[in-house]
Amino acid sequence: LVGIKDEKKGLYWLRKAANQGSAADQLLLGIEYANGSVVKKNEQKAFEWFEKSANQGNVDAQWQLACCYARGKGVEVDNRMSVIWSKKAAIKGHVKAQYSVGLSYELGIGGEKDSRKAFEWMEKSANQGDAEAQYKLGLYYRTSVGVIKDDLKSCRWYEKSAKQNHSKAQYSLGINYLYGKGVNKDPRKAYEWLEKAAKQDLAVAQVYLAGCYDLGVGTKKNPRKAFEWVQKAAQLNHAEAQYMLGQSYYYGEGVSRNPAMAKKWIKKSHDNGNKKAADSIC
Repeated sequence: LVGIKDEKKGLYWLRKAANQGSAADQLLLGIEYANGSVVKKNEQKAFEWFEKSANQGNVDAQWQLACCYARGKGVEVDNRMSVIWSKKAAIKGHVKAQYSVGLSYELGIGGEKDSRKAFEWMEKSANQGDAEAQYKLGLYYRTSVGVIKDDLKSCRWYEKSAKQNHSKAQYSLGINYLYGKGVNKDPRKAYEWLEKAAKQDLAVAQVYLAGCYDLGVGTKKNPRKAFEWVQKAAQLNHAEAQYMLGQSYYYGEGVSRNPAMAKKWIKKSHDNGNKKAADSIC
């Protein structure tokens, strides 16, 4: 009961400060309405308070407002307005807003498509330590988006992101070590990074990790573990993994031979768009 009284009292003073024009308290009140932890959830009121705070220059409120416009929270979806507010926050150094602006320029969301501007904003976010932006920068250097292709720099950014536990960056770094792109070939490091990504349920990494166990790349051959990782990827609806799982059951690789299970998984692969499954032995 005491806790409830304290919450009501706190909310009273928060509303009073917000109504008196405190941008910080307007932001906090918007967050309360967005979350519905102390007051009844109300996305429209959350939007209104975010807007009041944002119009006073509060960078976090500007980002919240951009998110409201992007997701249709308390207002109609408006990608143009989302980008406008994201830019306001990004210019002030908001790391997530910088990533969002970069992505907007990459995809042409809410305005022009400009790969060079996409790179510039993504680089700002990456330099502030955002793992998603660091991964994107790795992709940009690999695929020449707004910058000259550079496998070495690509690998360096993948590594920064991977060390923050970004699964796709871990997979990409593993592939680089596997094939020697931007780094010297290192089967053991390839295996280690692929394993990290696979343990985060990234299906494509699980398929490659299965290959490591199947062929003894960076680790000892282990048909049973190869089967287990293919099975995990197949259960995540990875079409190629489903086909491979069917093959494992048919030939008895890492598991007891089971033609019925082989047929089941190869059919799933075919239904999932894998054309070669149609010509399978099953």
